[in-house]
Amino acid sequence: MPYQLSEINEKIRRDPAAFLAECDAHYQERIHTAVDTILERIRLSPIVLLSGPSGSGKTTTALKIEEQLEKMGIQTHTISMDNYFN
Repeated sequence: MPYQLSEINEKIRRDPAAFLAECDAHYQERIHTAVDTILERIRLSPIVLLSGPSGSGKTTTALKIEEQLEKMGIQTHTISMDNYFN
């Protein structure tokens, strides 16, 4: 779902709520894809690591993945490194 900045600006001007809903739906699809991939590989790789720059959504994504896995009966534990400077 890559966009050019001009496309983003146009979509926001035209219908901001629809654009946000589109982005959220795409994010949810990616969460479900990640969960499916994790389930396919859980026996070979029971640990999932997320990386990215500060503010990129790692913790939010980890918690959403954890929520989906727990709904499926998979025991999870998220270790957050958000406060490593303290």
